[in-house]
Amino acid sequence: MNSRSHVLFSAIHLFLVLLILGLGAFFLALPFAPHVRLFVLQFFTENTSPFANIGYALLILGAVLFIGFYALNRGQYYQVNMRAEVHQSLVRDYARSYWKELFPQELVLPNVVIYPNQRIELITELPKLAFEEQEAILQKIEKEFGAILAKNLGYGKDFLLTVVIK
Repeated sequence: MNSRSHVLFSAIHLFLVLLILGLGAFFLALPFAPHVRLFVLQFFTENTSPFANIGYALLILGAVLFIGFYALNRGQYYQVNMRAEVHQSLVRDYARSYWKELFPQELVLPNVVIYPNQRIELITELPKLAFEEQEAILQKIEKEFGAILAKNLGYGKDFLLTVVIK
């Protein structure tokens, strides 16, 4: 919550607390001013117990809101929007170790590009495979390498895989 909305919220909260406390005191005072009671609430002429109950309920509600107002303004805090960056060398190390595990007989190592919006792109070649095998490998890479990024780096965004065909 920024400071302007905090001040507005505090002012509204204080106004409501004072209004409820005032209403509670008004209803507690009504049994002692019968002419006001008859003027404002004509149907409560003889029975004063609802006034006391309403007064006590409003005083308790006001006290709870006042305690909330005090707790809200007791400590000050500020919030800073920070940005964490994913380092290219770290992602490259994860990608290369995964690629060596996935294709142990091949000497193909992926390259990593990280864009300004922290989107990751892997650029690599795939070994000669049939189309069905390529599709299965791509799905496996998406699932497993995405899990590696999420587990080790907390990266939850999509990543790009660019396959170079030679």
